[in-house]
Amino acid sequence: MVPFQRAALVLCTALLLGAAGPVKSTPSSPVTLQSNSGTKTDATARTLSADDLGAARSRGEQPLVLTARAKLGGVQPALFVQLQSKQECGSAGCSTSIYSFERGRWQRVLDSATGLLKVSAKKTRGRNDIISDADHFVWSGTGYTSLDPAPAGIDLRPRPRRR
Repeated sequence: MVPFQRAALVLCTALLLGAAGPVKSTPSSPVTLQSNSGTKTDATARTLSADDLGAARSRGEQPLVLTARAKLGGVQPALFVQLQSKQECGSAGCSTSIYSFERGRWQRVLDSATGLLKVSAKKTRGRNDIISDADHFVWSGTGYTSLDPAPAGIDLRPRPRRR
């Protein structure tokens, strides 16, 4: 290839790449958790979190229950539930659980996500990804799993729910 042809090829490539515009990140929508006292959503959240609420009451706490609903690709919008109290929140913030209505009942599909949560437009296996300040969760077919590996030495075995 002669120098003129090489220069023309480089120039055409640069023009084509420039015409494509900047690489855009996948848009996402923040999940806005709020108190919905006295609503059906609040009642459902309290039922689904009954064990954690009972444990908090036994410690003398009355956690604030925050909820949000968002479409993730299932039949019904998913329910996001966050309990806020001294014991329920830590240095990483308050944890949020996500429930999905599957086969006629609510099932927890993500437990203990912290920070600001966003529903990504990107989907994995037909469900929207969930993005937090420190993690990226994708649908496994039965629940959400993290794309970020746990540090060495962390015990990832399931733990029993508090009673």
